[in-house]
Amino acid sequence: MSVTLCKLPAGTGTRRRRGLAAGLALLLCTGAARAEDVPEIEAPQVEIPRAEPPKAAAPKPDSTGAQAPAAKAPGDSAIAAPATVAPASSTTPAAPSGETAQGPQDPDDITIEVDPGQSRNKNKSLPLAMLLSATLPGSGELYLHEKGNAKAFLLTEAGFWASLYVAFVARESYLSSARNYASDFAGIDASGKSAAFLETMASYRSYQEKQHRQDSYELSQVLSGKRDRVYDIPPIPENYWDFGSSVNPENTKNWRTFQSSLRYYRASKVAISFAIGALALNRLASLANTLRVYKRTSAKGLGINITPELGPDYTGARLSLGF
Repeated sequence: MSVTLCKLPAGTGTRRRRGLAAGLALLLCTGAARAEDVPEIEAPQVEIPRAEPPKAAAPKPDSTGAQAPAAKAPGDSAIAAPATVAPASSTTPAAPSGETAQGPQDPDDITIEVDPGQSRNKNKSLPLAMLLSATLPGSGELYLHEKGNAKAFLLTEAGFWASLYVAFVARESYLSSARNYASDFAGIDASGKSAAFLETMASYRSYQEKQHRQDSYELSQVLSGKRDRVYDIPPIPENYWDFGSSVNPENTKNWRTFQSSLRYYRASKVAISFAIGALALNRLASLANTLRVYKRTSAKGLGINITPELGPDYTGARLSLGF
C-alpha cells in the first residue's frame, strides 16, 4: 500500500518562482518522510461490556387482591396503563411510644394536656361542702365525688368515735369499781360520792386522826392551817372512812387496789380527752382537704402538681398546672 507523503504544487509562473517553490516543497517533503520513519504505537483495545436492559419486576397483588400492571422496559414504546391506587386500610399502626407521626418526641418539648376532671365540680357549692366536712369528715369529699378520700376520713372518724366510746365505758367502770371498794373496805357508803371525794380517799387512809396516825385527812387539814374543824370535806359521819390500820397487810392491799382503780379512771379520762382532740383534728383535716379538692376540681383555683419521670434516655419531672 502506497502512502503519499508530500505533493509538490504545480503552479505556473517564472522560472525563478518555480524553482523556489520546488525547493520549498522538497524541504517539506523531506521533513514528512523523516516523521514517517517513527513507528506507530497501537493503543490497547478495551472491550466494554454491553449493558443488559433491566428486567421488569413481577407484579404484586395489592390489598384488594388485584395485581398491578408490570413495568415496561426503557426501550418499550408501549404506553403503561395507569396504576390502581389501593384503598387505605382502616387500621393504621400506631406510632411507637415516645414518637409522634412526624418522628421521635423531644424530651424537652412541653406538652399541654387538658384534664376534664379539673372542672367536674364547677357547679358544686363550696360552703355546703365545708359544712358537710365540719359535721361529718368525709361527707364533704363524697359530695365532691372524691370517694377515696371520703372513705379514709369516714373510717378514721369511726375509729375515733369507737375509741371515745371505749374510753367512756372504761372510765365509768373504773369509777364504779372504786366506789364498790370504798363501800366494802372503808366503812362508808360511797355510792353517791363524787370522783373528787374518792380521789381524796385515795390520798388518805382515813378521815379522822386516830392513835396519832400521820396519814389521816383531818391531820392534813389541821397542818394546812384549818381551825375549828372547818375543813374542805365537812367532818360528819357520812364522810368518815377508814381503810384500817397498816398493821394488817390486808387493809393495805384493799387500799392499794382502790388506788389502782382510780388510776385507771384517770387514764380513761386522758383517753377521752385524746379522742375528743382527735375528732376535732379530723374535722380540721377534712375541711382543709375539701377546700383543696374544690380548688383543684372546680376550675376556680390554681393547682400545681410535680411528678418525677425517669426514662432510658433522660431524667426529668412533669409539672402539671390546674386552673
